[in-house]
Amino acid sequence: MLKVVGASWFQTRVSTCIVGAVLGLGVLAIIMGEMNHTDDDGIYSASVSWRKEAGFHIDFWGQGNELEEIPYGVGRAYYKQDIDTTGWAVLEAETRPEYPDWVQAYAAGLLEGSLTWQLIYWHWLNSVDDVCKDFEEFCNQVRGFIDENSEWIKKIAEERGKKDPFWHQ
Repeated sequence: MLKVVGASWFQTRVSTCIVGAVLGLGVLAIIMGEMNHTDDDGIYSASVSWRKEAGFHIDFWGQGNELEEIPYGVGRAYYKQDIDTTGWAVLEAETRPEYPDWVQAYAAGLLEGSLTWQLIYWHWLNSVDDVCKDFEEFCNQVRGFIDENSEWIKKIAEERGKKDPFWHQ
C-alpha cells in the first residue's frame, strides 16, 4: 500500500492489514454462502395436513428437497414440469391409509391442484378462455349440463358409495 502523506509507517501497515482482513472475510463469506446452496432441481413438493377441528392445511416446500424428508401429514406430492424437454409433467402424490377415504381424496386433489395450477391455467387459456365469446347460448347450455351432471354424480355416489367400490369416496 502506498504511504499516505503525513501517515507513519505503522499507520500504513495497520491500514494494509485491515484492508487485507476485510478482503479475506469477503472471500470467506462468499465461499461459506455457496457451501449450503442447493441448485433448483425443478421438483416442487408440498404436503397436506388435516385436523377435524381445523380442516386442511397445505405446506409448500419449494425445490431442492430430499423427497423422503418432506413431512407426510395426510399426504404429500412431488411435481416436475418438464414439458419443454420431455413433453411431460410428472406428479407423484401419496396419501396415508389411516385417514378416511374422503380426507385422502380431498388432500390428493388439493395437492394436485396447488402444484399443477399453472398447467390448469394454460389449458384454460388454450381451450376455454375465448370460446364463449361468440357462442354464449351454447356455453350456457354446456354449463347447465355440467351442473346437472355434477348433481347426479353426487347423488349416485351417495346412494352407491357404501356398497360399490367404484363410487366409494
